[in-house]
Amino acid sequence: MQKSASLSNPSQLTKTIPPAALAIGSNAFTAKQQRKFPDDFLFGTATASYQIEGGWDADGKGENIWDHLTHTNPTVILDQSNGDIAADSYNNYKRDVEMMRELGLDAYRFSLSWPRILPDGFSNRINDAGVQFYNNYIDEMLKYGITPMITLNHWDLPQKLQDLGGFLNPLFPQWFEDYSRVVFDLFGDRVKFWITFNEPREVCYQGYDTVTLAPMLNATGIGAYLCAKHLVLAHARSYYLYKKEFAGVDGICGITYSIVWTEPLTDSKEDEIATELMRQADWGIYSEPIFSESGGFPKELTEVVNQKSKVQGFSKSRMPEFTKEEIEFIRGTYDFFGINHYTGVLVSGTEYLQEHPVPSMQDDINVGTFTPSDWPAAPSPWLKQSPNSLLKVLLHIKEKYNNPVMYITENGWSTRLEQGLEDDDRVRYYRDNLENVLDALDAGVNLKGYMAWSLMDNFEWTQGYTCVTINAWSDGKQRRFKDDFKFGVSTAAYQVEGAWDTDGKGESIWDTYMHSHPELIADGRNGDVACDSYHKYKRDVELLRELGDLRVQGFPHEQNEHGFQYYDNLIDELLNYNITPMITLYHFDLPQKLQDLGGWVNPLSIDWFEDYARVVFNKYAHKVPFWITINQPNAICIYGYGDRMLAPGINAKGVSEYLCAKNILLAHAKVYRLYEREFKKKYKGSVGISMAINWSDPLNNKTENVEAVERYREFEIHICSLRSVGISMAINWSDPLNNKTENVEAVERYREFEMGVYLDPIWSKKGDFSSVVKKIVEKKSKQQGFYRSRLPTLSPEEIKLLKGSADFLGINHYTTFLIKPSTKNLHSPSYADDIGVDLELGEHWEQSASNWLRSAPYGLYKLCIFLNLRYDYPTMFITENGWSTNTGLWDRSRAETMRRYLNALLLAIEDGTEVKGYTVWSLMDNIEWIAGSSERFGLYEVDFESEEKTRTARLSAHVYKRIIKKRIIEENWEPKNLKISKPKRVDL
Repeated sequence: MQKSASLSNPSQLTKTIPPAALAIGSNAFTAKQQRKFPDDFLFGTATASYQIEGGWDADGKGENIWDHLTHTNPTVILDQSNGDIAADSYNNYKRDVEMMRELGLDAYRFSLSWPRILPDGFSNRINDAGVQFYNNYIDEMLKYGITPMITLNHWDLPQKLQDLGGFLNPLFPQWFEDYSRVVFDLFGDRVKFWITFNEPREVCYQGYDTVTLAPMLNATGIGAYLCAKHLVLAHARSYYLYKKEFAGVDGICGITYSIVWTEPLTDSKEDEIATELMRQADWGIYSEPIFSESGGFPKELTEVVNQKSKVQGFSKSRMPEFTKEEIEFIRGTYDFFGINHYTGVLVSGTEYLQEHPVPSMQDDINVGTFTPSDWPAAPSPWLKQSPNSLLKVLLHIKEKYNNPVMYITENGWSTRLEQGLEDDDRVRYYRDNLENVLDALDAGVNLKGYMAWSLMDNFEWTQGYTCVTINAWSDGKQRRFKDDFKFGVSTAAYQVEGAWDTDGKGESIWDTYMHSHPELIADGRNGDVACDSYHKYKRDVELLRELGDLRVQGFPHEQNEHGFQYYDNLIDELLNYNITPMITLYHFDLPQKLQDLGGWVNPLSIDWFEDYARVVFNKYAHKVPFWITINQPNAICIYGYGDRMLAPGINAKGVSEYLCAKNILLAHAKVYRLYEREFKKKYKGSVGISMAINWSDPLNNKTENVEAVERYREFEIHICSLRSVGISMAINWSDPLNNKTENVEAVERYREFEMGVYLDPIWSKKGDFSSVVKKIVEKKSKQQGFYRSRLPTLSPEEIKLLKGSADFLGINHYTTFLIKPSTKNLHSPSYADDIGVDLELGEHWEQSASNWLRSAPYGLYKLCIFLNLRYDYPTMFITENGWSTNTGLWDRSRAETMRRYLNALLLAIEDGTEVKGYTVWSLMDNIEWIAGSSERFGLYEVDFESEEKTRTARLSAHVYKRIIKKRIIEENWEPKNLKISKPKRVDL
C-alpha cells in the first residue's frame, strides 16, 4: 500500500498526489487573482457508501440492491466486479480522513448505507456495529475541522425493501421517514448538513424504467413516474421530521439532483419544446413538486403522459396524481438545492430521434440528442465537457426557482487507469468549471459550496472499475345432497395449462420462481408444459362430462388475444355441455412485471387488480355466473412474502405478510364493488373469495393448545369477513391438543390469527382485523423497536369497503392441526412468532402422500359450524378438498377420504350451515407447486412422460361420478368390471 504523504513535506506531496487533487481545497483556483471565493464558501469532495466502503456483509450489515444485483447478475457490470471490498473504507476510514486533510477540505459529502444501520430496512433492528462505524467516521472528520455532509440514500436501498416493491410501493415514504428518524437520532447532534436523496432521475428512471442501474426493473413508462411520486413524498416526510425535531437553529436539509444541461439544437419552436420536455423528464419531475410555486408535477410532461396513456389503452394516466394536500405538503421542503453536474447535450424535436419501448418515458418525450464532436471526451462514454454548462445550469436554477441556496454536490471527470497520476484533463475540467462557479457568484447566484467527485477512485456502478388433514362420520342415517347442491372439480392455470410462453403470454411469478430455483422443486418438474391443457382443453371437458353434472373452478388471467381465444374456447366448450364455469381471477400466478413493482405488498396492486378484473368481467360476465376473486390470500401472503415456500419467495418476515393481507383484501373488495356496481344487476352473478382454512384443536386438549387454535383461526379467517359476492379461502379446521389449559389458549390464539386476519374484515359485524391480533402485533412491534405496529391499520373507509364484500365464502379445506404453545426459537419478527404455536397432526390419522396432509373429516364439520356461528350463517362453498396419492389408478384411500369428508359435510348441512357446493381438488394430476408432480391429487392420472399427457380415470373418479349422480354416500361402493389393477398385497 502506498504510504500517505506527509503534510509537512510539500515536495513529497506533489510527487504522490495527482495534479487535480492539488487543485482541490480552500486555496484552489486563484488564477484570476482579482476574483476570490467567499470565505464561507465550502470546498469538499463526495463519495457514496456502496462505491467505497466494502464490508458488504461485515458485522451484521444487510444486503442492498447493488449487493444483490452484482452477486446474482454479475455480467451487467462491465468488468464483472462489485463493491464487496471496493476501496475498503469500512476498514480504512482514518486514511480517508487523512486524505481530506491533505487536500485541505472544508467539508466531505458521503452517504450512509441504509442496510448497514438497519439490516432489514426497518427500524426495529439497529446494527450497533454499523452505527459505530459511522460514529467513528464522523468523529474523525470533526476532530480535524472537516464538516460532514450526509446523504441518507445514495442508490443502495435494502434488498428486503426492494422485495416489497422499493420506491414503487406507496409505503416507501413511511419506511424512509422511519429510517431518517433513526439516523437523525443517532448522528444529528454532530451532523448539521443532510441530503435526503442523491439523483432521483438515476433512482427512478434508470433503476425502474430501464435496465441501466439497480434494481433494473425495466417497468417502462410506469416505474419512473410511480417512483418519482413516492420519492418526493419520502423526501418531504424526512425534511419535516428533521426540521421539527432535530435541526435546531443551524441544521439544514435538502435534496440533490443530477442536471445535464440541455439546450435546443436550433432556435426552432420544436427544439425549444423538446428541450423543455427533456428537462422536465430528467429533473423537473423531481424538483417542481418541491421548488416551484405551484407544486406538483410539471404541466407539459403531465399532459403528454396523460394523452399517450389514453391512446395506449390505459384506464387512467400512467402519471400518478398528487392530492391537494400532498402538493402543499411537499412544496417548499428544502433549505438548499443540490446539483450534480457533469455534462450537457443539444436537444431536438425533429432530428436524432430513436425508437423507444411503448410505453416508456423516452417515448413520452420523444426527443433526439446530439453532442458535438469537438467537445472534449472522457473515457466514460456519456461524459463530454460542454462549454460553460455549469454556469448555465446555475443561472437557470436561479431564475426558475427564485435563486435558492445551492450547493454543487458533485462535479467531476473520469480518466483511464493507465493514465496513473497524470490527469491533466481532469485539471482542465476542474479549472473551467470553477471559473463557471466564480462567474455564477458574480451574477448573484446563491451558491454556497462545491464538492468534487470523487475523493478517490471507486466502484463506478455498471462501469465497475474500468473508469477509475380420523374416521368417517356415520350415525346410520342416509343423508342426501339437495338437487341444487353444486359438485365440482378444481384446477389452476399454472398447474395444468403449460404453454408458459406461447402466443404472447407474459411471464408469471411461478415461471420466474421455477426457472430460477429448480433445485427447490421436489422432482424438478415445472409448469412449462404441465398437463398441456392449453392445447388439450377439449379432452379436459370430456373428463368433466364423464364425471357428470359439474361446476368447474379454475382459470387464470391472460390479457392478449390468443389468451382470450383459449378461454373463449374453454368456456364455450363447458357451456355447450351444461357445465357451469366458476372462474378464479387470481390463483397464485401474478405477472412477474407486477411483482417487480412489489406485487401484493404494493398498495397500487389494488388498482392493478381492479383494472384486470374489469377487462375479464367485460369479456366473460355474460357467460360466467360464479366468480372467485382470489384463491387463498393467506397462503399467498404467509408463504409467498414471509417465507420462500411459494413464489415470489420474498422473505420479509413479520412485515410483508400483513402488508400483503391488507392489500389483497382491499383488492378483492374493490373488484367485488366493481361487479356489484357495473355487472350484477344485468348478469345476476355471484362473487366471492376462497380461503385456505384448516380446523384446529388443542393438542391433547391442553389449554395452551386451545388458545393457539383460536389465535390460528383468527388470523386465518378474520382478515376477510364479508357477505354477498364471494371469495375462496383455504380453510382447514384446527383443534387444541390434549385440552390442557395452555393448549386451549394456544388454539384460541391460533384461530384468531389464521381466521381473524382474513375473514373478520369481510364477515364480522364490526369489520376490521381481529382485535386480538391487533393487540398482539402492536405489543410485539413495540418491543421489537418498530415505531408503529407491523399490522397496518384499516381506515373507516377501507373497513366500510371490505365489510360485506362477498356473496359467498370459498373454503379450501384439507386437514386439522393439533395445537400447543411453541417451544421453538422462532424468527422475530415474524408471523409465526406473533402466533407462537406449534402444529402437529394426529398420530393415528391416515397419512396421504403429502407429509402435511392426514385425514380428519370431523374438522370440516366443526369448521363449518364454527364459521356458521361466528359469521351469522354465511353462504359457503367448499372450493377445494382433496387427497394426495402416489402414481397408479387404484386410489381407494382417496375415494374413502372423499366419502368421509362428504359425510361430515352432509352432517354440517343438516345442522344448519349454508354450504351450497363442494369441489374436489383436483380434476387431474398437476404441478403441485414446489412438490412438482411428486404428489398426485387428480381424479384422473396424468402421464407426464407421454407426449399427449394422457389422462386416465382413477377409481376415485368413478366413485365421485356415482356420488354426483345418486347424491348420496354409498360406503364401499365400487364399479363393477372396473379394469384397474389393484396393488399387490405385501405381508410384513
